[in-house]
Amino acid sequence: MRILLSGGLGYLGSHLARFLSGEPGHRVRILARSVPSYFADWRDKFEVLSRDVTDRSGLAGCCDGCDAVIQLAALSRDRARLDPGAALRVSAVGTRNLLEEAVASRVPRFVFFSTFHVYGLPRERRVDETTPVNPLDDYSLAHYAGELYCRMFRELHGLGAIKVRLSNGFGAPLDKNIDCWSLAVQEFCLSAFREQRIVLRSDGTQKRDFISIPEILRATRRLIEAGPAEVRHDLYNLASGKSYSIKDLALRVKDVYERLFRREVRIELPAPGVSRGHQASFISDIKRIKELGFAPDPPRAMDLEIEKILTLLGEP
Repeated sequence: MRILLSGGLGYLGSHLARFLSGEPGHRVRILARSVPSYFADWRDKFEVLSRDVTDRSGLAGCCDGCDAVIQLAALSRDRARLDPGAALRVSAVGTRNLLEEAVASRVPRFVFFSTFHVYGLPRERRVDETTPVNPLDDYSLAHYAGELYCRMFRELHGLGAIKVRLSNGFGAPLDKNIDCWSLAVQEFCLSAFREQRIVLRSDGTQKRDFISIPEILRATRRLIEAGPAEVRHDLYNLASGKSYSIKDLALRVKDVYERLFRREVRIELPAPGVSRGHQASFISDIKRIKELGFAPDPPRAMDLEIEKILTLLGEP
């Protein structure tokens, strides 16, 4: 199977490129705007196309010979806040451009990585794929626009387009310079490592679903390898199916750090009356992805991933 992976040199994309290329019979073609210095040798390991998903003409032929396309190119949530137009161009227009190329090259499977943030602040604690969407920021709105393009191309062209609403991913990046340190688990690890403290911006009682990189990799492999009869839906929540409070997450990072480095970490809560508000707690329903054979890791695996992050930070 030949796979085109857009955003294949980013945080999740680089993991997927390495993982999928190690699977028997898989070849990965990476699509990225540029190759950072820390991945310079990847040009020898992969077929790397230096293309921009927002440049329609520059994408011509990028999907030729491919059996699957995985669209990961997107701005981070922080960058989307600063440049909403760019976020929309990449996640909406860029996704449409790749969909057009996939149709032209007759690619049977297209997987678009969206985000659980499209649900906004749902009223129900358990969120499944039928929960109404309510994007509340430019990041989630741009991703939802990409979802709509996937649906349009599925209905108009019969493209096997699948949308994946990814929960909070965590795990050690392949290089410390990869932009992932604003994500909750990584941010807590970085703060513990640098300052021996973790500062919470709320009371920490709100709960979220966190999923590790290894779980995401296994689920993605299943989504591209499953036959048409097995893929019964065009939308899947991808999460662990377990919720953790932000405070419990900070305590896990604290415990792992103190075990590894024998130094104490403080957890600091906002002073009374200055909290930025309490956000609703919810958990992702993952019945659909489990029907495809996805099995979440046990809770103790989270500590192993936190250890990997902290170990990476300790390397010279």
